[in-house]
Amino acid sequence: MKKAKGGFWVTAIIFAILMIPLGIVLYTTYFAWDSQIEGNPYKVALEKEGKIYELSLNGNSLAFDKGTSDDQLYLNSPYYLAEIIALSYDDYKVEKTDNPFFAGTIRTQNQRKYFDQQTKYSTPKDSYQSYTFFDQNRNQIFSYELGFENDYVIKIRPTFPMFSKRKYGIGAKQSYIKVTKLLRDKLNKNLKIKTDENNKLLILNFEK
Repeated sequence: MKKAKGGFWVTAIIFAILMIPLGIVLYTTYFAWDSQIEGNPYKVALEKEGKIYELSLNGNSLAFDKGTSDDQLYLNSPYYLAEIIALSYDDYKVEKTDNPFFAGTIRTQNQRKYFDQQTKYSTPKDSYQSYTFFDQNRNQIFSYELGFENDYVIKIRPTFPMFSKRKYGIGAKQSYIKVTKLLRDKLNKNLKIKTDENNKLLILNFEK
């Protein structure tokens, strides 16, 4: 009987030791939040010639670095990428706004110039969306399909800002496009970001 108990505890200890590295892997790849900040609490704006303009970009679709030497912007909605490309080319119009915090509201007009969307089928009944993005001369710069990773797509679960009202949910990490890297590598555009914490603004700026 004593031998049986001893064998049980040895087996349990070995099992626990083997589970430690597995637990670490599961935590870092599935449960842990990454260092990027989730954009949900922020209103997105564009800084141009010292003025701040309201954008229609949804903070829910964004994540960003904060406090690094090269803060990056990340995007989990490919549709908005075409809008950011248009912004980088100053392809927009400014409309008046009653909001005193902004010099105007920016509306991009030609998003379809910068991307194509196509429905593809993985099975006779299952389909998914494929996106192709272009520069201002319609030269292809990037293609995107959900679930596929490359140099410009990363899977992350951004960290929520402290005291965020949004509920924490455990789920699979989402695919985010590395917007800053993509614009720099493919369009030679230098996108910079900063936050105004008092007004909860995430401010984009294209450096010349």
